[in-house]
Amino acid sequence: MTYRLTCLSLLIFMPFATAQVDRDVQEQIEVKRMLVDVRVIDKNGDPITDLTKSDFELKSRGKTLEIISCNWIDDRMQTAREPGGEIIDLATNDADDERFWAPIPPGNKQELGGRIVVLLVQKSLGDIRYTGVLKSMTPHIRDLMGSLEPSDYIAVFSYDYKLKLHLDLTRAHPYLEKAYTEAVTGADGIPFGNGRGRNLAELIDRYKVEDAVNIEMGMKLIGKALERFAGTKSLIFMGYRMGRQYSSGRMDKRPAYVEAIQALQDSHTAVYALDMVRSSYTNAPSMLKQIARDTGGFYRMARRSPTSVFPRVMRAVQGHYQLVFRIPEDQNKPRYILKVNRKHEEILVRKPINEQDYTF
Repeated sequence: MTYRLTCLSLLIFMPFATAQVDRDVQEQIEVKRMLVDVRVIDKNGDPITDLTKSDFELKSRGKTLEIISCNWIDDRMQTAREPGGEIIDLATNDADDERFWAPIPPGNKQELGGRIVVLLVQKSLGDIRYTGVLKSMTPHIRDLMGSLEPSDYIAVFSYDYKLKLHLDLTRAHPYLEKAYTEAVTGADGIPFGNGRGRNLAELIDRYKVEDAVNIEMGMKLIGKALERFAGTKSLIFMGYRMGRQYSSGRMDKRPAYVEAIQALQDSHTAVYALDMVRSSYTNAPSMLKQIARDTGGFYRMARRSPTSVFPRVMRAVQGHYQLVFRIPEDQNKPRYILKVNRKHEEILVRKPINEQDYTF
């Protein structure tokens, strides 16, 4: 964010001066500041919630930068409310009640009053073994359901040869397991952009869905839709591969990757990449790790610890820090290094997508 301080300088006229022009001279002094979301988690996957700005150390090209403020935001402290303001009690309301579904947002960002969690399941056409791996995760989807707060919204997408929506944003969490089963079995899902869906189905254009020929383009559509909602979001990506693979085995980014990351960053969506194939870090795909780093999420191998992987994600997104610091004026392309002077396991903060993006 940029704050401008305008100073008014007046010309002081000497007595008997001749032919001077009376005018105001304005000088602009720009003080550029940046706000960034940071998550700091311990070895158990729990967030560290008692840090102050003195616990953070921020440098750019060897120069220590001033951290102006540091605030802890508890993302769970949101109340699920109807559009009219009445608190919704999940224990006493029918799951089919429309009040449990997120409203279609207006032109401005919509504040839903709860965390937004999106599950994206990557399918593999013709690979029966991989489908079996996804089916074996069905019992652990219940772990995800048990980790959700009553005010949390959940949605389910899948991607095989195109993007499909199986569950629109809802607080009716019992629908999650059925939606996941439909995603794994390749069901058609909810039609996009025909007026029958709720929020995400309306916000994603069905013609653009037909043009989304790879997983990156599908993620871009999800990110664009989520941009209409306020707050941070979490995209749990259950997949096995991104990018282009060459005959040598090397993986590379597709051109759509940059657009996908930009859309996810603009919507403040972090990707938590769960590798459904690998069980060893020696052959872990770099692109799954990359998209997690670029968006402020993390990479995990789901097959290593299937019972704990979903609760670990949900513990990590309990809350986050908002750091505000001054952008150095004497650096053309600043590169930031953030350290935490407390014992921790991992710092989650998004990386820059281009040279003009003054972020981490």
